[in-house]
Amino acid sequence: MSKNMKIVLGVMAVLLAACCLLGGALALLVPRMAESFVDNALTENPEEAAEVAQGIVDYTLPPGYSEQIAMNFAGIKMAVIVPQVTGSGMIIMLMEYPAAFAGDPQEMQRQMETSMAQQSGYQGMNMNAVTTQEVMINGESTVLTVMEGNDDAGNQLRQVAGVFESKAGAPAMLMIMGDLTSWDADAYDSFIQSMGTGR
Repeated sequence: MSKNMKIVLGVMAVLLAACCLLGGALALLVPRMAESFVDNALTENPEEAAEVAQGIVDYTLPPGYSEQIAMNFAGIKMAVIVPQVTGSGMIIMLMEYPAAFAGDPQEMQRQMETSMAQQSGYQGMNMNAVTTQEVMINGESTVLTVMEGNDDAGNQLRQVAGVFESKAGAPAMLMIMGDLTSWDADAYDSFIQSMGTGR
């Protein structure tokens, strides 16, 4: 299983736990539920991953990036966009979930941040909000929170996250994470700007 697939699977488990709110027993069931769906719901086909991602929001890929992994089941969509050169740039995640599953967006974001950090190898992150950025996504004003900090290994990290409304009108989330020293500002800016008009 690839590193990015593990990220998706980890975030998927967290999303199910955060959304369903079925009590303590779910914590034991979620990993099995996620794995049981993986064969049918998870794809590493770039074309299929692009279709899932474009179903959440219209965008233009930054140069050197491609859709790599996606998951789509029970109204929950998730796609991962990564640099074509391993170890450079940023990981971009797009998520959409049914309104009925939505919990507190800030709490869901915190849980996804934790899962993404664990699965990507950025352990023990100490992140602090440094600024917010108001952008347009799908034609609506969206506030993104920019956080920076370090992990246990001393890596300097940046993370950008925000909640928006998908093309289908469902709750959705954008999360971008990467090493601060290799952060591709041009790719970031072009990607964010391309999401503006949406539907």
